[in-house]
Amino acid sequence: MTVVNQQANVFYELRFRNQFLESKGAAFQDLFVALMSKAHPGDFFPCRPWGNVGDRKNDGYLKSERTLFQVYAPNKMRMAAAVAKIRTDFTEALPYWRGYFDTWVFVHNSDGGLSPGVIVQLLELEKQNAPISVVHWGFEELLARFRRLSPEALRALYGSPPPGTDEKPSAARSKLKLAKELTRDGKGSEAFEAMTEALAIARAEKDDEQEVEILVALALSRRQAALLQGGGVKGWQFRVERC
Repeated sequence: MTVVNQQANVFYELRFRNQFLESKGAAFQDLFVALMSKAHPGDFFPCRPWGNVGDRKNDGYLKSERTLFQVYAPNKMRMAAAVAKIRTDFTEALPYWRGYFDTWVFVHNSDGGLSPGVIVQLLELEKQNAPISVVHWGFEELLARFRRLSPEALRALYGSPPPGTDEKPSAARSKLKLAKELTRDGKGSEAFEAMTEALAIARAEKDDEQEVEILVALALSRRQAALLQGGGVKGWQFRVERC
């Protein structure tokens, strides 16, 4: 089991930031769907146009949060067009989806903020349709969801980070490294204690590969201790019992 270190984190967030700024229209909607599908697997429902029915003004639905999304990412955000888009999409979504959502989200690619007219339209829709919450998501809101992604999801979206920004070892591997350093320093009992702690962590994390590596290190440690105490390997026996 691994976690993304700080350098790799910077790499992935820069990739996401660039994609957010560069994506327009359908490409931006694809980015949104990919992000939400990875952040909420099995919970987020992408919705695509279907024949002459269309998508019923639904660009995605998050079941656990009862949230309906509408994505808008033009090449250039114009206030009149954005206001009309918000009003039309919200109004036309109500008859079909009203029983399923409590929050309606206007997802956009405007990096510097929204115009006064857009903000007023969102506030008016919320006031006129209480208790529905009407909100917007821009870069910061999407970044918050992006930061929920697992290392596996990040690699699936953007590949592995460059050399030098790779993932840091798990807690078990860090403990094993410490044990090897203690062994080199002649601190056998402390090294053994660190190895047993590493083994417990690996088993708790169900990391079979790491568990095997630690068991081998424990066996070698015991063998070295036997050699030092007995002057040889004759008659030496060792058995590691799996819990």
